[in-house]
Amino acid sequence: MGTQRSMFIVSFLFKLFLFLSVHVRAQRTTTNFAFRGFNGNQSKIRIEGAAMIKPDGLLRLTDRKSNVTGTAFYHKPVRLLNRNSTNVTIRSFSTSFVFVIIPSSSSNKGFGFTFTLSPTPYRLNAGSAQYLGVFNKENNGDPRNHVFAVEFDTVQGSRDDNTDRIGNDIGLNYNSRTSDLQEPVVYYNNDDHNKKEDFQLESGNPIQALLEYDGATQMLNVTVYPARLGFKPTKPLISQHVPKLLEIVQEEMYVGFTASTGKGQSSAHYVMGWSFSSGGERPIADVLNLSELPPPPPNKAKKEGLNSQVIVMIVALSAVMLVMLVLLFFFVIAIDPRLGSGYDGGEARLALAVGLLCCHQKPASRPSMRIVLRYLNGEENVPEIDDEWGYSKSSRSEFGSKLVGYVSSTSITRVSSTSRISQ
Repeated sequence: MGTQRSMFIVSFLFKLFLFLSVHVRAQRTTTNFAFRGFNGNQSKIRIEGAAMIKPDGLLRLTDRKSNVTGTAFYHKPVRLLNRNSTNVTIRSFSTSFVFVIIPSSSSNKGFGFTFTLSPTPYRLNAGSAQYLGVFNKENNGDPRNHVFAVEFDTVQGSRDDNTDRIGNDIGLNYNSRTSDLQEPVVYYNNDDHNKKEDFQLESGNPIQALLEYDGATQMLNVTVYPARLGFKPTKPLISQHVPKLLEIVQEEMYVGFTASTGKGQSSAHYVMGWSFSSGGERPIADVLNLSELPPPPPNKAKKEGLNSQVIVMIVALSAVMLVMLVLLFFFVIAIDPRLGSGYDGGEARLALAVGLLCCHQKPASRPSMRIVLRYLNGEENVPEIDDEWGYSKSSRSEFGSKLVGYVSSTSITRVSSTSRISQ
């Protein structure tokens, strides 16, 4: 009896040990995290270069200084390989993140950022500009890199070999800054999968990205879309069979982001939130809702520049003001002093009034050439010029007010048909 009890206890303890071993191993080989903002998570993110966690919770990879790089990796390596007696496979994983890219100006932007699988959490000696903080001139293309990067590229024609002809594209990079596959940035309409909607990575607005890798089929799906949509497009931008990834991935890899700026081409790169899941049959990264994330950074590029409509308006108003100044000059010296008293005052007033009316601020108030001739021939009276001269009372300048007062005086604004230019 005692022997049977002992055997039962031993068997129970052995099974408990196996269960706990499997449970601990499963925990060790499964990675799940979600950062809805990065405040309070500084110890879980390894940052280098220009990268920093801002007080508002945003992860900034680079500011807008020239030729800088920034990296941010999850502090623990992720187990990505499954090994058994017959083969080796990559574990399925899923990641979602919301990012914002703010250019210095509409013509001064770059270079982009990456989501990267790397054997180390630091990209030592990584280059800026087209190297995106991942590679450098010496190790570019080296199979010993063991680096896979999904590239969010914002500069057209940035590569020496002229392979990057698109700009504003997503690329898949294996050990090299040259993408094996590039796709222009679009999302597909859920009601019509043939309808593409393009948008700019460097819009200054939050953009959502979702990467899903299925280990069983070796398929990688990449979906990118404006976060304001509020829903995920069902058709991904990239759906690619990537067996080459097996040559890259090691037993454990670090996951994270890199970014860079260039000389005269610089943008600030931010990550607002990030979730990741690996292990199991079909891991799904946590959904990131904008309402749960820190507010996006202010788009200073919009404030620093003037849009084209404002510029056109300024130029137009400047031209009108210049014409008015010229007219004022001619008003002052209109009567040649050498004429003495040998001129008809009515004719002078008529000529000045007609000239002023032809330059009226309101296009609708300007007379046609036929009407001008009728004025000059005395066939029709010159109408009185309105006091506002095309401005609102609240917006007239001191100069404009004085000019209006001058031109609307009774001595000049209505000229009778008894005054006419001599034939």
